[in-house]
Amino acid sequence: MKTKQLIRETGATPEQITYLRRRGILPVTNADNVTGAGRYYDFPDNAVEILKTWLAKRTEPVKT
Repeated sequence: MKTKQLIRETGATPEQITYLRRRGILPVTNADNVTGAGRYYDFPDNAVEILKTWLAKRTEPVKT
């Protein structure tokens, strides 16, 4: 699954996907093969659930 597909299915922004990928929350299946400009990342199918769960936690109100 490419980044564009992930955006379409979850409604997340590219910045949110990059944030989660860089922190290791969102796994990448082709991490060893990604080098240089024009690179793309493949995500596993369960990335949709991971991203939706993360987005749901971000929309919860802060408990005081």
